[in-house]
Amino acid sequence: KDLIQTDTPINPGNSGGPLVDARGRVVGITTAILPYAQGLGFVVPTETVLGAIARDQERRASAPPPRFGVSGMPTTIDAALAKRLDLKEARGVLVVDVQTASPAERASIRALDVLIKMGEAPLTSVEALKQRLDIVSAGQSVEVAFLRGGTLRKTHVVVG
Repeated sequence: KDLIQTDTPINPGNSGGPLVDARGRVVGITTAILPYAQGLGFVVPTETVLGAIARDQERRASAPPPRFGVSGMPTTIDAALAKRLDLKEARGVLVVDVQTASPAERASIRALDVLIKMGEAPLTSVEALKQRLDIVSAGQSVEVAFLRGGTLRKTHVVVG
């Protein structure tokens, strides 16, 4: 559905590249080949791609990003502690600062806590925390597991 069929060669690893017309205008983004179909390829039309981007930008603009209220940095967790607590990953996010009146502060998260899990998702990096917040809606309560002084704790944060 909503694909352009082309006989332009799309070699493995080349999907995602532009398909251009004779004037050099991008008409689509290469996406798939049928290996046994005599070189048939498929392209997502530019209008479809631009429409998806526009819808995503509208959604992001109309809904402010979820607010958690911490600044952090990646950290490693002592291997013996990780083993004792049965952690799958010996990494987490060290909380450097907690914003006043933020969802994190209301949930009693403090500087020097190490965030290790949000919901079922491990928080092994700041990027992992950001990705997790991208799928949480404002007003949603999410369980956060963290370490404080070598003790595993859990709290619920109502994301702002």
